[in-house]
Amino acid sequence: MNKVLIVDDERIVRIGFKSMINWYQHGFELVGTAKNGANALDMVEQYSPDIVFTDLKMPQMDGLELIRQLKRRRYRGKIVALTNYAEYELIREAMVLGASDYLLKVALNPDDLLVVLNKMMTKLSDERRQIEEDIRQEMTQRERQAIMKNMFFRTFLLRPETSAASAEQEASELGIVVAERPVSVIYLELDSQDPVLVSGKYAERKLLSLVIRNIADEVFAGRSGTELVELGPEQWLAVVPMGVDAHAQGMKMARALVDTARLYTGLNPCAVVGVSTEGLDQLRQVFRQCREAVRVTFYKGYGFVEPAVSAESFRESDFNKLVKELLEMLQSSEPERFQTVISQIGALAAAERTEIRQLKQCAVNAVTAARELMLGASEPDGAWLKSVQQSLEAARTVQELEQHWQDAVQQLLAMRKEQFRGQYRQEIRNVILYMESHLQDKVTLEDIARVAALNESYLCRLFKQETGHNLFQYLSDLRIEEAKRLFRSTALSVKEVAARVGIDNPFYFSRLFKKRVGQSPNQYRGSHS
Repeated sequence: MNKVLIVDDERIVRIGFKSMINWYQHGFELVGTAKNGANALDMVEQYSPDIVFTDLKMPQMDGLELIRQLKRRRYRGKIVALTNYAEYELIREAMVLGASDYLLKVALNPDDLLVVLNKMMTKLSDERRQIEEDIRQEMTQRERQAIMKNMFFRTFLLRPETSAASAEQEASELGIVVAERPVSVIYLELDSQDPVLVSGKYAERKLLSLVIRNIADEVFAGRSGTELVELGPEQWLAVVPMGVDAHAQGMKMARALVDTARLYTGLNPCAVVGVSTEGLDQLRQVFRQCREAVRVTFYKGYGFVEPAVSAESFRESDFNKLVKELLEMLQSSEPERFQTVISQIGALAAAERTEIRQLKQCAVNAVTAARELMLGASEPDGAWLKSVQQSLEAARTVQELEQHWQDAVQQLLAMRKEQFRGQYRQEIRNVILYMESHLQDKVTLEDIARVAALNESYLCRLFKQETGHNLFQYLSDLRIEEAKRLFRSTALSVKEVAARVGIDNPFYFSRLFKKRVGQSPNQYRGSHS
């Protein structure tokens, strides 16, 4: 509904306007009347009318002053002057000030009023369409400019063959200035495996792009000349002009960027900050330092804000001693302690910021050596080793690498056990499988002989001959090994562990455990926690 305000100091004129037409029927709403310009200004503020009809001669504030005030306040509606005969000078001045048309009050009739009303609305509609078109064109131009700037930065930063000299000219044409004062270079990266990105609402990257830009606009508000570059779906670069102490200011803004992104999106980004002071060429160098430094997510995960460090901060480490200890352990009576050594290697690598490729190669070499040591040439096609190598090289964090490494060694231990068992007669393999699956039960010689379908005394002789162990000593060893596993991986009490391995008396179990292992159950758990 198009809104109209009538301003006139004569009550009879105001009443006449109200009664002259059926406003609603013709698509208009008469929002009110005012008796002078001062009252009218308040009503314009309150109702935002599309058309204001105003008398030119009124007390307190006349129509001419009202028109001046409305124009100063950037009123976007239309103004129609109301006047009497022989007031042409006033009409001319009103038109100069900004009135769009005029009506003679003494000769006013419904038809003339409707003609003017519709004429004003046509003008308003045309102007609004033009404004909308201008805004669309301006937005299109801005979007085009933003896309061209983004393409420029991506090409210059990611393609080393792009010369700084040719880039300077293109940057100037695009209005990019990075050489006049120091700039903070903030490299922001999101975890591509974050569940919110993989399957949450930000799996749609266009929405994520919009959100990151809105967050950056808030964080960098007031920093004229800031450029935000979308390098990839999860990588962004902000180039922010700074004054003095650009590094400290950049670190502060990077922390605000990371914290705001985490609070608003639920994502956990990280940021690395550098400072460039000498134009595009140095900007590219600082960017490369930032991108290299962000690889520390392999050790630290995401969520941090750090200064840029050079690639030399990732260095070679000496793992030979620990790898040798690992291989010796796999040949010892307690090969399951390999997990401790692998964790030590990971911790050393994180502390020294070992070059990630070196750490992964160390893991591959150690698994290869362990395979040769434990299995020999039992897997000539190398399919298993190739699969393990791929999983180790694909690890995204040190924890993931350690897990793949431990899984591989665990598989080697299982393969070696199976290799040994393959040398036994089928009856003995059946007996071992039965004992392993009944550790929690009371197992008798009669039960075992029934599984093997052999005479009890003959079974005992045959088991000793095949394995080198007394049958019940072997069963006891299985129980102790399972107890050790439970102490390492669970918080079960000594009594509960004893029951899990088929020993009712926890005191007898503790004595047996210490005799076989050399430590009490609690000592063993403490040394493996």
